[in-house]
Amino acid sequence: MTAVFARTSDASPAGRLFTPHGEHRRVITCKDGMVLVEGPAGTGKTITILNKIVACLEKYPGCRWLIIRKTRISLNETVLATFEEKVLPQDSPLLDGAERSNRTHYDWWNGSRVVVGGLDNPLRYYSGEYDGIYIPEALEVTRDEAFSLLRALRSHAMPYQQLIMDTNPGPRLHWLNVACDAGEVTRIVTTHADNPFITREYLATLDRLTGTLRARLRDGEWVSAEGTVYDLRDEHLGTALFQPDKPTQLAVDPSNGSGPYAALVLQQVGPRVLIVGEFYQVGGMDEDLRDWLLASPYYAKLTTVVCDPAKPDTIARLRAMLRVRVQAKAGRKDITAQIAAVKSLMAVDPVTHTAPLTIDRDTCPLLLDEFSRYVWRQPALSAPDRNIPEQPEDAHNHCLDALAYWVTTKALTGSRPAATTPPPTRQPSAFGQQWGRR
Repeated sequence: MTAVFARTSDASPAGRLFTPHGEHRRVITCKDGMVLVEGPAGTGKTITILNKIVACLEKYPGCRWLIIRKTRISLNETVLATFEEKVLPQDSPLLDGAERSNRTHYDWWNGSRVVVGGLDNPLRYYSGEYDGIYIPEALEVTRDEAFSLLRALRSHAMPYQQLIMDTNPGPRLHWLNVACDAGEVTRIVTTHADNPFITREYLATLDRLTGTLRARLRDGEWVSAEGTVYDLRDEHLGTALFQPDKPTQLAVDPSNGSGPYAALVLQQVGPRVLIVGEFYQVGGMDEDLRDWLLASPYYAKLTTVVCDPAKPDTIARLRAMLRVRVQAKAGRKDITAQIAAVKSLMAVDPVTHTAPLTIDRDTCPLLLDEFSRYVWRQPALSAPDRNIPEQPEDAHNHCLDALAYWVTTKALTGSRPAATTPPPTRQPSAFGQQWGRR
């Protein structure tokens, strides 16, 4: 196949045929069941996949595709903007009707359909029937979320069914990279040479990046940053860690609309601290966390929530909504103590090669990304070293802050949780010894 009969407005208001180049030809022709299209920024991954979808919709009457991202709202100014402005011709009748932010589908003249949605409301899509599913920015989804969508590939208007994803590279230990290395997912690597429309100015912008961003977005490498605060190793990772018969705890770094809202689900099993799930939503609210938790398997045995002590409103709301004890460590935040406490939990035994902290690599991709990007602040060149406190950059740390709140509240010697009132009806269950209690 040398051309896809889908239009793009790159050069002409009337649109033109899209011709794939380099590895994009493989994207178009690949029929494998699960595919990851990766590469640095600007290689044309998204527009190629969208053109493939349009070609399928036109070639196979009645076929159905799902475009789904972590949240529905995140599609509006990303994938759907590209679809409407660079793939469909101007004045296309497909653009009639609902505004982009309210659109749930695009209908073709031959009965084919594209459905759009978010994993913030996944059940309606798991029970759907599709020939193809496209997950853009797949770095932000968990392994369980991606593999659970396979059940929806039940339509047979096409001769093959496919779940296709795209991403810029992330941390080396991310489940996507591991799954590709293991042969579970077909990897297609695109480069800037595959995009004939890329400009020197755009490449010059990428050339100005440094560190991890340059390695991932300019060079297309799966790497962690240099000078990271924590040394995350393979010994800290596991899979299928959640134990439904064991109590769960929640660690929360709330934002309530002002930024990313992050939460981690933890289980203490003997001397081990397992991080088995995560919640992360830009602009999220306490109510969003509640809805996610109630729809998850983690709520049934929830005993405790640990929260940022600087958020008394959230503490009160979560206690009322979840009906469990909500704790927060009293006093001023001590970042140095928080880091030391988390590091003590990550200490690897030289004999057993195990650590108390184990993270589920399949269900906590954003936590792993933060571990790979949370770095020490670089001192100014003009400042004497002796006057520079060792402080991390205040970025890529929302999940990590939630973890730090939990560790310093539950495990630090001499730490004393702020007083809390037991919930009115639901009491925490017996939990046994806590890690690190002395």
